Amino acid sequence: MLSYKYERDVYMNTMLQTLPDIFDLVNQYSQYQNGTISASSLIVTIIAVICTWRLFDKANLGGWKSIIPIYNVYTYCKMIKLNFWLIILSFILLFIPIIGIVAAIYLIYVLFAFNFRLSRAFGHGFLFGLGLIFLNPIFMLILAFSGDKYTPNNI
Repeated sequence: MLSYKYERDVYMNTMLQTLPDIFDLVNQYSQYQNGTISASSLIVTIIAVICTWRLFDKANLGGWKSIIPIYNVYTYCKMIKLNFWLIILSFILLFIPIIGIVAAIYLIYVLFAFNFRLSRAFGHGFLFGLGLIFLNPIFMLILAFSGDKYTPNNI
């Protein structure tokens, strides 16, 4: 009996001594991961702002509007002729239980319509719109740095 208690105490002391090492290891790993994720998120965000700036310049809307958080969505909606206030209302209605489902379906439609209209505004077709939906950063770079002209009559 004495032996069992002694072995248990030794085991518990060993476990308690290694716990700080485990926590340090987890902390170091999470700091490394957060730093990597933060750096890559920052790079993608900077690329997105540059692309949006170029697109707004191509549409003669002022590139500086791309760095103002809600105003850039308003400017996008103006550029591709979507109703900004209906989108805002849909975001608000998401929090109402039954109506939120309809609002969510409408916002999914807006996601597709937004990218397809943006594609048509710069003279591209359906497949380019799909590329904007599924590979957005790559296709936004193509739109921003290609020689495509903004033609609002195509929308």
